[in-house]
Amino acid sequence: MRLYLAGVFGRASALTKEEARECLVNKNILLSYAYWDDKYEEYVDLPRHLIIDSGGFTFKHSVKNFDRDTLMEYAKKYAEFLKRFKIKEYFELDVEELWGIEAYKDCLHFLQDTTGIQPIYIMHAHRGIEWWKMICKKAPYVAVAVRHFTDEQNKYLLDYAHSCGCRVHGLAQTNVDKLFWMDYDSVDSSTWTAGPRFSTKQLFNGHKIIKENQFRNDEVEVDHMKISSLCVKEWLKLSEYFYREMEPIW
Repeated sequence: MRLYLAGVFGRASALTKEEARECLVNKNILLSYAYWDDKYEEYVDLPRHLIIDSGGFTFKHSVKNFDRDTLMEYAKKYAEFLKRFKIKEYFELDVEELWGIEAYKDCLHFLQDTTGIQPIYIMHAHRGIEWWKMICKKAPYVAVAVRHFTDEQNKYLLDYAHSCGCRVHGLAQTNVDKLFWMDYDSVDSSTWTAGPRFSTKQLFNGHKIIKENQFRNDEVEVDHMKISSLCVKEWLKLSEYFYREMEPIW
């Protein structure tokens, strides 16, 4: 199973080049285009597998006047980025709930025409089960917005996709314990970033992540940068464990 870590590029930019390479070389990494910075360019070729999130939701909430023209300009820049770096796996701009089906189709066709590669389609609750059944027969690799569904529903979606020979990515699957019985082919998580935010060490024990709270007092000041460095390294160990040991291995 591929466990893609999100937020690592942002962390790497604060490190020395040697430390950044240690976090990225031959790793499974998710990068959101919404947070792209040109200073990341030298690192794009380092991960073993790099998957790109469109960042459409993040971008929408960061722009005051987000209209259809703004959306299409964003789609154009996203497509050019994907083509420039020869990205093979990327998520679609799933915007039809906000801007309608025509805007969605325009973004989809633009991405496909520019990159020559089909995006990873995303299952949302509003798309419905019939859409899922159709897309699983059409695409080799799809994604589920796992928070939109119960565990039982997620299991059904997984089983149906696999019956069609289709691989499934669990978007933002932060509950790693579920991965021991929910057979996603890949997932992504940024849970390691909670460590520095809540002063919590996250340690890999050989099978999973355990937490150790770090309490601040008059004599001890919590070093958030040190905790951040520790957490990302420990989660990278977990990612490698899943990649090497957890089915499905692909």
